Amino acid sequence: MATEQHPDRITAGKAIFPSTNFTSTNTVVLQYPISTVFPIIGTSEGHNRVVRLSSLCSQSDTQQRESVALPRGASLATASVRTDPAADPNDAAFSNTILLPRQHFTLTEEIPVLFSLVTKSVHIEGTLTWDESARITLYESQTNLGVTIWKLRRFYETKEGGTKIVETIEGNCAAWMKHLVQGQTRKAHRDHMELYHTLFESSD
Repeated sequence: MATEQHPDRITAGKAIFPSTNFTSTNTVVLQYPISTVFPIIGTSEGHNRVVRLSSLCSQSDTQQRESVALPRGASLATASVRTDPAADPNDAAFSNTILLPRQHFTLTEEIPVLFSLVTKSVHIEGTLTWDESARITLYESQTNLGVTIWKLRRFYETKEGGTKIVETIEGNCAAWMKHLVQGQTRKAHRDHMELYHTLFESSD
C-alpha cells in the first residue's frame, strides 16, 4: 500500500465548480484487484465501513437508494447529482439517459476546534453515486455549517493487478472558515485513504 498527496492538483487542471475555495487530491495503491476493491470503496456495499475508517466519524447511516439520470455522453467526473430528482427506470422520459445508482446517507463527525481542546459535532447529509463501467464514484455532501464537498474517486488497474485510487475533493465554505477547513481537509483526506487497505486485510 502506498499513498501520494497532490494538494494543488485539481481535475483537468482546474476546479470543476467556480465556487470551490478548498481542495485536496490524494492517491493510494492497494494490492487487491478492482473486482474486490470497487464494490467496497466505490459503492454503497461498503460505504459505512469506509466512512467509519475516519477518526472524525462518530455515526453513519444509509438512507434510501435510487437511480439518477445523466445525459448520454456525460460523465460523472464533471457532474453534480446530489440534489437531482430521482429517475424512474420505467419512465420513457429517461430512455435516452444513463441511469446510475445513488445512495443517500447521513454522518456525524466530531471536528476538533480551539487547538483541539474541544470538538464540535457536525451533521452531514450526502449521496454516493457510482458508474461501475467507468470505474468512477462521486461523493457529495453538505454539513449543517454550510460546508459542501464534491469528492471524485477514480479506480485504475495497476500492472501488478492491484488498484490505484485517485480522489479529488473540491469544496466550498464561508470565507472565514477557509484556512481552517483547507488544513483539516488535506490532513483528514490523507489519513483516511491511508487506512483503505485495512478494509481487505481480514480476507487475506
